[in-house]
Amino acid sequence: MKSKTGNNNLTGTHAFKGIAALIAVAIMALFTISNQAKALSSPYLSLGCEEDVVTNDGALLHANLKNIEGNTVKAFELAVVRGDTEVIRYQKTVNSKERTIKVVFDTKKDTKVKLDAGEEYQYSISAIIPDSKVNSSMYTNGHHFITPTVQVSLKNNVVKKDNAVFDVQLSNPKEENIMQVGIKIFSGDKLLKECIKNVNKKDKQSDITFDIKSDAKYTLKQGTNYRYIIYAKVDVSHDFLYSAISECEGIFKTLSSPGVTTSVTKAKKTITFNNRISNPDKKKIGTLKVVVKSGKKQQVVYKKKLSAKNQTKIDQTVKVKIKKSKIKKNSKNKTYTFITYVKIGNKTYRSKGKFKL
Repeated sequence: MKSKTGNNNLTGTHAFKGIAALIAVAIMALFTISNQAKALSSPYLSLGCEEDVVTNDGALLHANLKNIEGNTVKAFELAVVRGDTEVIRYQKTVNSKERTIKVVFDTKKDTKVKLDAGEEYQYSISAIIPDSKVNSSMYTNGHHFITPTVQVSLKNNVVKKDNAVFDVQLSNPKEENIMQVGIKIFSGDKLLKECIKNVNKKDKQSDITFDIKSDAKYTLKQGTNYRYIIYAKVDVSHDFLYSAISECEGIFKTLSSPGVTTSVTKAKKTITFNNRISNPDKKKIGTLKVVVKSGKKQQVVYKKKLSAKNQTKIDQTVKVKIKKSKIKKNSKNKTYTFITYVKIGNKTYRSKGKFKL
């Protein structure tokens, strides 16, 4: 009886182990099939529409490639069509085998092609893979976008020494919902300040003002070059995932303090005094005088009133060219001092420096 019982237990143990092994194999098979199904069911190339930005004349388009098989991707190609007409075909070289590759196309910067406002465009982005065995349809995706009709323009701007005020006009012929209007101030390519105003309006025509000092809480430097971008963000969330923006851009220079700065350039027989006159308040500029000194001796080499058309300019450079032979030479001193005088309004300003003949 005991031996029979022992044999029955041993047989039951082997049966249990066999069933467990079969279950493990089945689970692994299901896991593999599931992974393969996921890889095959989802497209290799997907679009990042939520990151896209569409403007009046261009679009910033994103795509992500899940390169599961590690194929060599030579390039990505963008094709943009309006109706039956192809307006853009452009390739961006990547030469990559990475498992995840991201690509961004800027239609205006990359291709130098400007799109038309208020038009619908179809586009596709494809991964170019030399391997002919791949299913190319899984490496291509496409969508469409509509360029906004809202137009942003600068009516007027007032520039001061440490501030600038922008009067902006918004044209909205289709009465789209303008959510926000903003301005960005750059020094070169560096963003210094951004100011955004929530408006939520559909008016066909409206104005808005940006005062950099009071609205953006930013003080500009005098006599400095800046770049600006003014933009309006249009609500297209009911139809699209991307952001629709209309913008205009330009440059400006803040005013300097009133006065004159002079630099000297020399030629074989002449010497030129380059007098840059700053007149931010547009006061009347009177006489410009250049004096050359050597030791205790001094000589007025130039004295003249500015022409009527130049007397109220904000910023100008007046070049005074003198023959070297007209400057009294001093055998003891080879270095000369110059002093430039200019009268702006009721005040005289001067600039001083040295040169050698």
